[in-house]
Amino acid sequence: MIIGGLWWLVAVSDRNRAANLKEINSHPAYSKGVITQIFYYKGHSLRVKYTIDNVTYEHIGGWDKNLNHLGKGDSVRFRYSINKPELIITEMESEY
Repeated sequence: MIIGGLWWLVAVSDRNRAANLKEINSHPAYSKGVITQIFYYKGHSLRVKYTIDNVTYEHIGGWDKNLNHLGKGDSVRFRYSINKPELIITEMESEY
């Protein structure tokens, strides 16, 4: 049951990620945000704060590559969904 439960969680996560990516790619726009935290260990995670139409959002996600050696306080480019601006993909993710 434990293995089945873990498989189910991964499958649901993958489906959600694919649906979010489809939404972003079907209604894309580009902007920049500021990295507020970045971790280089245990999963490569980051937090990005950004503003779209005078609403401030915070994205918590992972990253695959850091070709520009970005760190805390640096600007990061991202693509987001016009319909759902809380959905973004940063330039540091392979899907970008």
